[in-house]
Amino acid sequence: MNNPSLRIVVLGLLILVALASGIYFWDDTGQKKSVNDLDPVRIAVAPFQDTTLMLIGKKKSFFADEGIDLVTVDANWDEEIELVSGNAVNIGMAVMDDFIAKQYGLEQIGRPQVFLTPAWLFEGMIFVSREGVEPYSALKEIHGSEQASQLFLAQIIGRIIAVPAGSVYEQAILKFIDNAGLKKSDFRFVDAPLEAGINGLEDPNVAIAAAGIVQRLEAQRRGYQIALESLDLGMNVLTGFVVSRTYYESNSELLSRFFCGWYKSVEYAMAYPDENFELVSGYLDRRGAKVPAYDDFHTALSFQRIATSASQAAQWFLMELSPMYWREPWDAAIKNLLVTEQVDHVLSTSGFVAGEFLPLVEAECEG
Repeated sequence: MNNPSLRIVVLGLLILVALASGIYFWDDTGQKKSVNDLDPVRIAVAPFQDTTLMLIGKKKSFFADEGIDLVTVDANWDEEIELVSGNAVNIGMAVMDDFIAKQYGLEQIGRPQVFLTPAWLFEGMIFVSREGVEPYSALKEIHGSEQASQLFLAQIIGRIIAVPAGSVYEQAILKFIDNAGLKKSDFRFVDAPLEAGINGLEDPNVAIAAAGIVQRLEAQRRGYQIALESLDLGMNVLTGFVVSRTYYESNSELLSRFFCGWYKSVEYAMAYPDENFELVSGYLDRRGAKVPAYDDFHTALSFQRIATSASQAAQWFLMELSPMYWREPWDAAIKNLLVTEQVDHVLSTSGFVAGEFLPLVEAECEG
């Protein structure tokens, strides 16, 4: 290739290919590094405003800065544990109660998982109703908590409770019923996804329906009322990250780097809400999910108390005196499974590894 002009054209084409492929980034030493040198990490992403917080970090190269090629895999919320079990992804997210309920079966088939650490406390779990059902909070102001529970449930005995079967919502209402001295058989439970539950309230036979953050806003727009709040149900709903035990044992340092990127993502998303909304709303639209209005999007996020560092996560979730202490929802979930005869033994706490993992993350991020 002796023609100088041809050599320039070829070199230019090579540069364009490299740039188009996005195969280079600058590491913290200022040296250009190929994406092939990054450690790939596959993470399941469900289409909600909180479960997509890593997207802004991927866009801003926070994970690449930690030496990670973050590969996002579109997923539904209720299948992430299964995707981790089948090695379709390395990391998933789950509510602690769901993790515990499924962990029993996963251990039996030799595919145990670990709950790395809670990411946030969810405060938006509610049950809604039409007018005619006196809210528990109103009854409690007059009669006290114990009598209020009995009076509230007396209104809906024999009527339908619309709730996703096996979900943390079902576990919460079953616990509420049990504490009031009643039984599940006193009510009619209908398995209904959160999106469908509030639609069921058009049927007068449906007394209350489970609702999440998005459904809460829609229910209030329709004029429905909040019959039970999260605090009424006495549930600490902790959402966090799960991986297979074998992946954790082989990749704890890699996972620590992932969390450094995650916490940077959370901080950035909170600091620049407009940019985060634009990115996530585009993702939700591509997934065919409902795109909330800007105000609804941020109202929904306000129902999460999201840790922005490993030290904050440790303070919130590992301290016994904290109202977000992990052991309370862990023990409550197992007790509920035992009471309802879904399991016959207590699950070991060895599947909760935040106590040993968060110090590794803190050291990695501050090192």
